[in-house]
Amino acid sequence: MASGPQGSGIGWTDFANTVLNPQFTPGNIHAFAAKFKQKHGPHGNGDPSGLKPYKFGHFVDKGELLSGTALGQFMIDSGRRHWDGTSLDLLEYTIKHSLTAANPQQIIFAVKQDTTGASTARAEIKTSAGAALTTPAAVDAESGTYMITIWCPRNNPRPNP
Repeated sequence: MASGPQGSGIGWTDFANTVLNPQFTPGNIHAFAAKFKQKHGPHGNGDPSGLKPYKFGHFVDKGELLSGTALGQFMIDSGRRHWDGTSLDLLEYTIKHSLTAANPQQIIFAVKQDTTGASTARAEIKTSAGAALTTPAAVDAESGTYMITIWCPRNNPRPNP
């Protein structure tokens, strides 16, 4: 990803630490879940009244953190084309599951650099005890904190002009 885990301005690590993690803390999650349901419907999938389904890439489009080129690049990086699709689907499912539950579950995000040579980002979802959650049914069965690691591919090299 062009912004990598820590790029110029705000990178993925900064985004996880300053935006995602604070919203999912026990002190904030109930208010955040209420706003989430107002914006994306009772299950996060939108509704016929015009509420839009939740998509992870839209998290940054608040106009508060980024603007101009930085916002554009971050939106590109968070789009489906730059992610492993199965992983992104499970990430979005986990967030929707947490925020639409009667008792929203905490999520703790971490960002790491993927050194395997992968060209797309991926998310790894685990329980607080470290057990991998690889299906929606496994996410549904978890009643504790979710640990989500976002694995970023190496930064795209930029040619010198």
